[in-house]
Amino acid sequence: MNKNLIIVLSFFYLTANAQSTFSEVITVLENNGCSNGYCHGGGAGGFSLSGSEQEIYDNLVGVVPTNEAAASRGDKLIDPGYPERSFFYRKINQDLYEDSKLHSGEMDAMPPSGTLSKVDRELIRQWIYFGAPIEGKAFSDNVKEAFTEFHEEGGIEADNPPPAPAEGEGFQVHLGPFFLKPGDEIEFLKKHSLKLDEDLEVNRISAFLHPFSHHFILYKFRNQEVSDAKTDAMRVVSLSGENPFGTATELVAVWQTNKDFVLPEGTAFKWEKESVLDLNYHILNYSTNNVLAADVYFNVYTQPQNDDNKEMFSDLLLNTGIFIPNDGQETIHSGEIGFNGPINIWSVSSHTHKYGKDFDVYLEDENGEKGVQVFEGKFNFDYTVYTDYYDYAHPPFREFDKFLRLPSSQDLIHEAMFINDGPENVNFGLTTNDEMMITALLYTRGEDHQELAEFNELPTTVCITDEPFELLKNYESGAIGNGVIGNHFHPDFAGIGSHVILVNCCKGNEVKEFIVEVVPYTDLDLSFSIDNNTNPPTLYLDPVEISGPFSIQWYLNDQAIPNSNSDVVLAEQDGTYSAEIIIGNECPARTQSQSVGDVSGISEQNMIPFTVSPNPFRDRITVSYELDRTADVELRVVDLRGKLVDNKYFTNQVSGPNNSSFNLDVAPGAYFVSIIANGEVLGMQKILMLR
Repeated sequence: MNKNLIIVLSFFYLTANAQSTFSEVITVLENNGCSNGYCHGGGAGGFSLSGSEQEIYDNLVGVVPTNEAAASRGDKLIDPGYPERSFFYRKINQDLYEDSKLHSGEMDAMPPSGTLSKVDRELIRQWIYFGAPIEGKAFSDNVKEAFTEFHEEGGIEADNPPPAPAEGEGFQVHLGPFFLKPGDEIEFLKKHSLKLDEDLEVNRISAFLHPFSHHFILYKFRNQEVSDAKTDAMRVVSLSGENPFGTATELVAVWQTNKDFVLPEGTAFKWEKESVLDLNYHILNYSTNNVLAADVYFNVYTQPQNDDNKEMFSDLLLNTGIFIPNDGQETIHSGEIGFNGPINIWSVSSHTHKYGKDFDVYLEDENGEKGVQVFEGKFNFDYTVYTDYYDYAHPPFREFDKFLRLPSSQDLIHEAMFINDGPENVNFGLTTNDEMMITALLYTRGEDHQELAEFNELPTTVCITDEPFELLKNYESGAIGNGVIGNHFHPDFAGIGSHVILVNCCKGNEVKEFIVEVVPYTDLDLSFSIDNNTNPPTLYLDPVEISGPFSIQWYLNDQAIPNSNSDVVLAEQDGTYSAEIIIGNECPARTQSQSVGDVSGISEQNMIPFTVSPNPFRDRITVSYELDRTADVELRVVDLRGKLVDNKYFTNQVSGPNNSSFNLDVAPGAYFVSIIANGEVLGMQKILMLR
């Protein structure tokens, strides 16, 4: 081929592939009824596609609409970064997105024939989200391919919009959807101007995240000067570039799953009229074969200004110096957290990535060491149940209805434990293949603003087998220390030993402290024998010398067997047996557990990746599995005899990773969980319910 011809063809190829997104937008409009001099209403009041590309852009972007209703809202024909505030986009949105429908007085949608495809409408919407640039590609070819495939072939859809606050009670913000191919990941920042009419007090914020969301963080710019320096377009984050942990913003709140932040009475976030938010959204498409459309909504609830209300503040406290070798061993990192002036902590939470196995926060003692523990990572999300494992994707969120008071001289220590069983060493970083160590706090500043709690009469010595007991009068929380959950002390969670419990911490002579000693079982050489020659088998408590009165209690799967108070009992059911002797006021002595019976032919099997956590469990399990196709799924739970005890149905679950969590109300003991997809058993695992 002629060399000159090759050069010419190469030029045309590069030119075609370097077409700007705005040129694509113009082509879409020309192909859908705007090829004449005017469209969007026609005549002098319409939008003109005549002239150069620059002239078309200048007539469209940042221009006040001639429509009075749209202009009165403060909207533009195209408002870069805000499709829902772009009157031109709302005219072509049709029924694609609820947040971009036309308002009263804004006339009919365009084009009248409704021929504009979903892909074309999405192209314009994403162009606006990415800043509506005149030159270059607003977004990557990967993004365009993703939303094209989604609208033409389907994929994992965004959630339905949640109800917005009632008129006069607040407002709703919607971000997205954004489109990711299977396995893709993105984290970005998005400036969001509130356009408030007046200063506001915010007493509640509710966020609604797509299940594939890694996190959503709400920031507020510190002042108008720093917000003006940022574009309204999406900004992809990096530690060296658009860093979400910069000094230009202050934290409002962070979410890793849906949560309703209802601030305590007498407190509020205080947002000035000029306030501008910065939205940090991190999404990972866990699917192996479906495009993801992910978005986030959050509702902001407001209240009248009141100078007596204390302002709520937030902080993300980072330990960026972490290094976790991929040796499969425990790696522990810790650091001090200090504050300028006294604060009153309302809530504590944490954040790691997939290698995080525990996260704890302590008061620093007078020697600079870990003192009383104020946050334990191995709790459920609501901080009501100890789970014995750290769920990094849904870490616990602890609230103090009695604020945790920290004077200027008091610091915190946070400590995280990681186990890296991955392919390489990791450091602090932003992707899900990196790691993080972050403590999140919500607090007020200055002197305390709540009444002091009062103690009940409390025991100083308890057995590890004793039931939890109440700590405070008329409070849901307010005490801190090992074994404290809400307003109760749990001996079995605290463990054997002495435990310091603090109330009204840490305000000088107003702090109240008591020590409770958790003591173990009585030290007796206690055991029992099994006679399998009888039907059913007979259990005999082995002889032991005891002085004084005592009583006997037998247990099956850690549940007391009624009327089993002699040294002999029949094992009428398969399961795990133990016996207990109670001597006067001493803690009981218990035998080791022994199993009786067979599993009746049930065995574990796995045909797909399948886990159940936690295992053992107490009241709730999460079943994680990966489907190779969309299917109707049944999760079935049976006992050791194969009797059905519970089941859950899920229709049209998508292929790829799935997670289903539910309460399992069963007696302590062993059970089997099976996954059945479209009638086919894909896996079965044994689980154990603890008392």
